[in-house]
Amino acid sequence: MLGDAAFCPACGCSMNEQAPRYNQNQNAPYYQQKDTGITLLLGVLLGLFGIMGIGQIYVGKAARGIVILLGGFGIVALSYVVFISYLILGVSWVGEGDDGTFLGGLIVVAIVVIIIHFSYFIWQAFDAHKLAKKYNEELYRTGRPPW
Repeated sequence: MLGDAAFCPACGCSMNEQAPRYNQNQNAPYYQQKDTGITLLLGVLLGLFGIMGIGQIYVGKAARGIVILLGGFGIVALSYVVFISYLILGVSWVGEGDDGTFLGGLIVVAIVVIIIHFSYFIWQAFDAHKLAKKYNEELYRTGRPPW
């Protein structure tokens, strides 16, 4: 009944075009898509503990992930230096003023470090998610991963 039809009566698609098929070669390697949810979860959950860049490593961008990981460790180390200076050593980078503002400069530095850390954390999670989507789109389009 539909053998000679040019278009599908249900959806209107052309019946003459072949659907794209990927990896028809049985010996070709099979590449699995990267789960964007897992990628985002890795970026967020591990990023909360200062372990950033694992999402990038998961999608196959190991060098990028390691650079992000080292950058995250650097930011965390700077956070610890500020925290220790504030709580344990009582060091101020501006000195005590006449009005008793002993740690005012250190608090400003701590706020700046927190903003940098939070921004870096958010960026790396969304970057990993974006890379997973790009990986999957290229895999779908060509049958091969982009990198």
